[in-house]
Amino acid sequence: MDIHHSDQIRVKVDNLDNKRSYLLRKSEQLRQWQRVIDNLMVRARKADVTAKAGLLNQIDKIKAKKVSIEDQLKQIAASGEEQWETDKAFIEQRWKELRKAFSDSTT
Repeated sequence: MDIHHSDQIRVKVDNLDNKRSYLLRKSEQLRQWQRVIDNLMVRARKADVTAKAGLLNQIDKIKAKKVSIEDQLKQIAASGEEQWETDKAFIEQRWKELRKAFSDSTT
């Protein structure tokens, strides 16, 4: 095996490790955000009618964004090494939107 081929294999392994690490980090963050959603649901149940409606609307938006990210993470898990970088950029944009939705709902 020549050195160039060895370097290519190392890059592929590094990319695979990066992809796995990325998926693990994002999955853990989604689990943490699910706990925040659960807490928002508790707040909504205790809120008056007007506040409850607003909270439930925010929760629905957050859940939709979260599901979109979960679907994209599944695609990343199944994608090839080149495609996952493109998918990752999409996820990062959705991540910012979800983070903002959470921020808006807790203020």
